[in-house]
Amino acid sequence: MEKLYVVLMEDLLLDPEFNSIDKIVWQANYKYCQPKDKAKKIEGKTTVGQKRLSQDLGVTVPTISISTTKPEKKGWISIDYRRGKTSEVTLHYERKPKE
Repeated sequence: MEKLYVVLMEDLLLDPEFNSIDKIVWQANYKYCQPKDKAKKIEGKTTVGQKRLSQDLGVTVPTISISTTKPEKKGWISIDYRRGKTSEVTLHYERKPKE
């Protein structure tokens, strides 16, 4: 597996409401959101499930759920909850305030 270097935006990195697990979960989502053309700066989308993320990171599914909710409330990610399917997560490279 190739190494992926993730750059966290300063606002996200320095936000006191995010703990280290929250930032690692954001990075894991980022890994799955990478576009095929890495030169393009488009907002990535993924349908990776919480179970897969918990296995990758060695944490529980509730930890993934809590650590995904925090950046959603702050506008770093959007989640499209799809009934009966895995939710679609969109990462934002700039914070999008909730309306």
